[in-house]
Amino acid sequence: MAQTGDEPLSNRERGELDELRRRVGALESGAGSRAARHHPFRSAGSVLLILLAALLSVLSVIAVWANSIVRDTDRYVATVGPLASDPDVRKAVTDRVT
Repeated sequence: MAQTGDEPLSNRERGELDELRRRVGALESGAGSRAARHHPFRSAGSVLLILLAALLSVLSVIAVWANSIVRDTDRYVATVGPLASDPDVRKAVTDRVT
């Protein structure tokens, strides 16, 4: 049964309409809004976790770089090897050791 708007509302419909108007009024006034509350501990925790993630990501990049340097012994020997054949370096090492 479709209503055209000319028929009066029943008591049940009138009560439902009043209840809906009350809810809309409460929502528009902001009363009872739990989602709009500011949570300082949640905000501080979020900032702390973001900073921790940024720090750990930087440290992980450094760790990967250092691991690639340490494990590549051939490159290390190729870099440091010529120093052992330099007479000035040998003299400095023997002076320091003795």
